[in-house]
Amino acid sequence: MGRDLAFTVDATGTVVDALRLGAAEVDAYQGGTVTVDFGTEKPQAGVYRLISAGRIQRLDAAKWTLKTGPLKGRKVLLAWEKDASGQVTGLSVKVVAQGFALHFR
Repeated sequence: MGRDLAFTVDATGTVVDALRLGAAEVDAYQGGTVTVDFGTEKPQAGVYRLISAGRIQRLDAAKWTLKTGPLKGRKVLLAWEKDASGQVTGLSVKVVAQGFALHFR
């Protein structure tokens, strides 16, 4: 069963509508699309927590895709938080600023 999860990040870099879902709620949707609206083409670099749950038993990272608006100079990745036993315990997006690499010979 698929689901679309939509999140908005405000100008201060705070996730406005972070979901606080219980394990049973999240387990019902094992795959889908995570949409993040940063409101800017250059969001602040960092980690933005989207889903915080005590136990998310069956989420499969391979079944979720990420969608954002146009971004300039930023790379965004889904970051799956796991405990010591490898169980997924939360979901974040990681924003990385793409810098320039200079090589001299």
